[in-house]
Amino acid sequence: MEIRLAATRYIWTAFGLMMLGLMATTIFGDSSLGVGHVIIAVVMAIASFLSTGMVWNWGDASNTSANAVALSSKQKRSSVERLANELDSMSDDDLERLRTRLSGDVRDVLTSPSYGVTDDGELMRR
Repeated sequence: MEIRLAATRYIWTAFGLMMLGLMATTIFGDSSLGVGHVIIAVVMAIASFLSTGMVWNWGDASNTSANAVALSSKQKRSSVERLANELDSMSDDDLERLRTRLSGDVRDVLTSPSYGVTDDGELMRR
């Protein structure tokens, strides 16, 4: 079960139990329904509603997983399209140089005097 659903069930079960307890004190207690009971009930209802909103992240539509997946998919598509367009526009000589460079050994790049590795492991051009 999804954690948000379980948390929502817990919130509203706790709210229901608190309301039952509040009714029990009104029914079996010496006092009748008073202003204090109504205020407590309203505060607990508002707290339960706001807690549910925080669990389900209401009001923050930019952070939903569906939007994130759609955005990352669109970014990947546009990156692939840009790369395909760039490769199509290259001459045969440029493509051959690119193939040669990409087929080389990684150690050649690391030992080349024009490249260096920083302290945090990042490959930098000198």
